Amino acid sequence: MLPLCLLGVSRSTDVRRWDAAEDNQPGPPHVRWVISSRVAAAVWTRPTPPLPLEHAVVLGTIHRRGDVLPVRFGTTLADEDAVCGLLCRRQAEWLEELDCLAGTGEIGLRIELPQGPVVPASQSRDQVPGVRCQVSGNRERVVGLSTALHRSPAGYLAARQARYRQQDEQCRRGELAAEDCVRAMHGLYRQWRRLRPEPPGVVRLAFLVERGRFAAFAKRLRGLRARRISRRFTFLGPWPPYSFAAEE
Repeated sequence: MLPLCLLGVSRSTDVRRWDAAEDNQPGPPHVRWVISSRVAAAVWTRPTPPLPLEHAVVLGTIHRRGDVLPVRFGTTLADEDAVCGLLCRRQAEWLEELDCLAGTGEIGLRIELPQGPVVPASQSRDQVPGVRCQVSGNRERVVGLSTALHRSPAGYLAARQARYRQQDEQCRRGELAAEDCVRAMHGLYRQWRRLRPEPPGVVRLAFLVERGRFAAFAKRLRGLRARRISRRFTFLGPWPPYSFAAEE
């Protein structure tokens, strides 16, 4: 017998309601439900494990019908008895979590920050001994730390200080961008989180938003994007509350 891949957990009453409804909403593909008392687990029915995109598509389909707690990708159990045992052990915890996340979805924001100078404008390249700077557009990038070390210890230290200034400035810009966005979207979300890791120059945010406010959230974001032409905002979702479900 092949192991069962778990996809998500919902209330058993919701699953029975979805099965009985004639709402023209198709159920998720290649999925069956294992029910144990008040909770139910969606399990993958194909012999080969789901790909990450397939896993996401299934959860998205379930989420369009109602509440679902995503299960970490790649979670498998030996058989249906093992699934029922897990549901029984975690029932109270999962029901509480489903209640906390009821009627919500996750909306993600990816903010690309404008590039700023690494070395302050008041400090020319000649003022940093042994450091070579490379000019690209409107910014200077310090290069050649090893070269600076060979030239002089002072040059090496100056180059490292310039790099640390760059990192500190990038961190500061990211914090300000996150605070600005969270403040601008106030009143349209229940919770928010900053997601890690982040690529250099990018801020990743996740918001827990009630279903009835998805459209209002998107509308306000469009206004925010229009007022801040130096930043690029990418709207992601809505999808199941991945970032707000407890780690398995």
